[in-house]
This record gives sequence, structure tokens and C-alpha cells, in this order.
Amino acid sequence: MSIHRLLPSSLKENYPLAVMLALSLAYFCCSALCLAFDQRQILGEYVWVKPCKFGLSIATYAAGLIWLSGYVGSYKALFARYSRWALLGAIIELTALAVQAGYLLTGGHSGGVWHQAVADALAMAIKLGIMPVALLMPVTLFFLIKQKDLPPVLGGALRWAALIATLGMIPGLIMVLPGSHQLVLSHHSAFGHVMSTAGGAHSPISPLLGWSTTGGDLRAVHFFGLHALQVLPLTGLAVMKYLPSWTAKRQAGLITNLGITYTALLILLTFQALLGESFFHPGAETVRLGMAILGLSLAAALAGGHKVRVAAQCPGT
Repeated sequence: MSIHRLLPSSLKENYPLAVMLALSLAYFCCSALCLAFDQRQILGEYVWVKPCKFGLSIATYAAGLIWLSGYVGSYKALFARYSRWALLGAIIELTALAVQAGYLLTGGHSGGVWHQAVADALAMAIKLGIMPVALLMPVTLFFLIKQKDLPPVLGGALRWAALIATLGMIPGLIMVLPGSHQLVLSHHSAFGHVMSTAGGAHSPISPLLGWSTTGGDLRAVHFFGLHALQVLPLTGLAVMKYLPSWTAKRQAGLITNLGITYTALLILLTFQALLGESFFHPGAETVRLGMAILGLSLAAALAGGHKVRVAAQCPGT
């Protein structure tokens, strides 16, 4: 089934994800409007920036899952059932974020025990709400692995995308579940995001993204992990369209190469954050390791392309 027919079919068969996408986009637009008129800040960041980012992030996540849901075969009904819990979690999380930004991040949080209790309840709601949203990703990975009749190239891209996105959920869980494990992994926490640096809660952050510019930040890992949902499947489609002379085996090998490279870079980013290095200012060792990963990936891709050219020149061999 072509993607033009698959997407409308998936939207119809999995209405919870369709609703999640629509609500998240509407939430993003409302938060952006609030950001335009509400210039309050806390710790150097506008209070409505976080709701904007979460609304857009969940919308992108839902769109990726809608696409993937078209390839889970006989598990579509079960996948839709899990999606209902993810929708409920997204509603809880986004509602708590909006209330937090609209009220408790003003002067309200200094109003005493009552305000602190409400702030704690909202923070807990955000953490509980994100759980079913995040857990839908490994469920998707499991269903994709169970499918044996997927096209080799696109199927490989979808499985790699789900695997890397699942790995990208791990830093997200670390960020929203503070405890003794965070004391080992980081020196302090701001907004629930782990910062592996001793720079303090007022350490500089990048515009828009809000990532630390002086210390490690797991949000970068989370960001790139989740966006594998778009990068890998789109690359798979591009390989199938623009490299038709390659055999399916060679095309699948290229996708495997990309999946391994993406995973290796994600692991490198994780260690970089936990070691206290800013994403924007990597250390020399991090740069060397990153270049080595990219170099090996490029060498493998070029070797695959060379074999294709040789096979084309010698069809009888």
C-alpha cells in the first residue's frame, strides 16, 4: 500500500493518535499565542516555551506513530487500544504543563505550603502522564519486529526508527524520575532536566531549544532519539526511490549502516551529557569519537556502492 493511501487509513483505524495529533497541534498554537503576549520568565526562559516545545514534540511523535501504525499488521486493533492510554497520558501532561505555566510559574509558587503542594501535584501529573506516551514506543517496536512480511528496506528503516526512538525515551525517563540515581548521574537538575554540570540552576541556555550551553544536557539525546521516527523512514523511502539500481540487499545494508551509525552517535551524545559536556561545546575526545563513527559509516557506504558498480559492469559474475 502506498503512503498516500496508508496515512488516511491509519488515521481512520487509530483515532486516539489522530486526536493526539490534533490536540497537540492546537495546544502548540495556543501556547505560541500565550508566548507572544506573556513575557514572564523563570530561570531565564519564557514560561510558555516549555508548553510550546512539548505540544510540538508530542504532535511530531503522534504523526510518526500514525505512520508506523500502518505497518503493524494484525496488531492494529491492539495497537489502537494501547494508543488510548497514550492519548490520556498526553492530555494529562499537557494540561498540567499549561496550568503550571499559567499560574504556578508566576509568583504563585512562593505562596506557601498550599501552592507548593499544588506544584508538587502538577509535577507528579506531568511525570505520570508521560509514562503511557513513552511506553507506546517499545510496544510499537515489538509489533514491528513481529511483522515478517514488511518490505526489506522500508521494514528495516521502520524497525531501526522504533528502536532508536525507544532508546531516546530512556533519557526522558531519567529526566522526569528524580531520585538517588540522578545524584550519581548529575550534579543538579533544572526544570526536571538532568544537567551534568556544576554550573548551577542559572547556567546559560540556548535560545528556543533551552539546552545548557555550559554543561551536559540529556534533552539533546532525547531530541535526536525521537526524531529518528522521521529520519530513518524518510531515508528508507529515499533509498528505494533514488537508488533503484541497487539490489534490495544493498539498499537494506545501507539502512542498517545508517541505523548503527545513528545509534552509536546517540550513545556518544548520552555519554557526553553525563560527563558534563555541552552539546554545543564538545570536548576533543568526543569530536574524535564522532568523526571515527562517521568515517567508518562513510567507508562502509562507499564500499557498498563500489560493489554495486562492479556488479553492474560485470553482470555475468
